[in-house]
Amino acid sequence: MGDVDQLPSVGPGQVLVDGITSGAIPVARLTEVFRQAASSRIITTAHAINAGTIPDLRSPPEGESSDFYFLPAETPEQAVALILKVVGERIPARFGFDPIGQVQVLCPMARGGCGSRSLNIELQKLLNPDPAEQVERFGWRFAPGDKVMQIANDYEKEVFNGDVGSIDAIDADNSEAGLCLHDPQEPGQRISRRGDPPCSPSTTPCCSAISSIRASLAASS
Repeated sequence: MGDVDQLPSVGPGQVLVDGITSGAIPVARLTEVFRQAASSRIITTAHAINAGTIPDLRSPPEGESSDFYFLPAETPEQAVALILKVVGERIPARFGFDPIGQVQVLCPMARGGCGSRSLNIELQKLLNPDPAEQVERFGWRFAPGDKVMQIANDYEKEVFNGDVGSIDAIDADNSEAGLCLHDPQEPGQRISRRGDPPCSPSTTPCCSAISSIRASLAASS
């Protein structure tokens, strides 16, 4: 079982795709949007795009909320300014979300004015503008309060590729950062390690090499 629209793996091999296209095994496709899922405009919009039709991009009626909003921008510069306003002001004001711990910007690519690399720099300036300490490595800034993603498995320290957290402390001499991981099951909740109780602001629960983390206010595939 798998998602036919999922991106291919970064390594060699396309087992699911090759199995489907071979015609050697039975294949069933789930195409029906059930009533509960149909209440999500994210799901209905995705299905419309997959079907080759133009989705309904209108804003919800006055006084109603939605999980999908379309905000047009004609240039990358306009899009960046709009993203900063939405993340820094509109989402926290409308939904009460923490812009660092509970909002995730997704980008189709890393490069360009609207890519994740450029957006991370601008979002760091907006959301964590004056950290007491910081270091720069590999063209990235790392500072306490920054949202980061682990990009390599470290079984000894129990941090794994894809784990998202925030930096609690920086050890510039040893090129390490103390991390509090964000609990994927409880947005906004922090955990020291998987299954451990929430970490307190006064502790540095686990550390990771700075070379193994990346800024993740904005993320790309």
